[in-house]
Amino acid sequence: LHYPRILEPRQPPLQKRLQAFRDLAGQVGTERTVWRYDPILLTPATPPIWHVQTFTRLARALKGHTKRCIVSFMDDYAKIRPRMERLYCHGFGPPPLKQGTRRRAELLARLADIARNHGMALQTCAQDADLVGGLVPAGACIDADLLHRLFGTPRPAGADPNQRENCLCAPSQDIGMYDSCTFGCAYCYATRHFRRSRANRAAHDPDSPSLLGHHIPAPAQAVLPGC
Repeated sequence: LHYPRILEPRQPPLQKRLQAFRDLAGQVGTERTVWRYDPILLTPATPPIWHVQTFTRLARALKGHTKRCIVSFMDDYAKIRPRMERLYCHGFGPPPLKQGTRRRAELLARLADIARNHGMALQTCAQDADLVGGLVPAGACIDADLLHRLFGTPRPAGADPNQRENCLCAPSQDIGMYDSCTFGCAYCYATRHFRRSRANRAAHDPDSPSLLGHHIPAPAQAVLPGC
């Protein structure tokens, strides 16, 4: 996304991010590059019209480089609540649970039209069914059908049981780790303490197979002979 700097203090410049996306699409193909426009914050500083204008600008820049965009609204995680509350005086409030369903559904419908006009299909991520109202299909970030079509992987029997309610993602192993990003985005659910993230980043070893620290394999279990 592209929020004001107070929300995303250390994000790389927008044009650099857009060019990186376009370069990646040129290497792996437009079906394998999926644009995420989230989390959507509806606040006095970022009302629906702000998102319509921002989404239009980004969709225009990414036209022809992706076929799918996934959106979701910010969840009210307890770990991010103190950070967001400190920004209420700057217009970034109220909490997302106080935002009306109708208001969000109307915004989704407008974003879907914009995406369609730029050659993209809009999908939601882990959203309530009554929010989309059939206007925008529910999607999966780890899409079993897409993976099967691109790589021939088998389709699993169901969704990943370890994910949030309404998540449709196939079972997978996440390569990311909590408290490892130093961008400092106020809405980031994956970072509880920015100070810890900076310490983890400083201790990173590029020769280690683990993103943070060093992975130590569990000791092999001894196999006892049968009686």
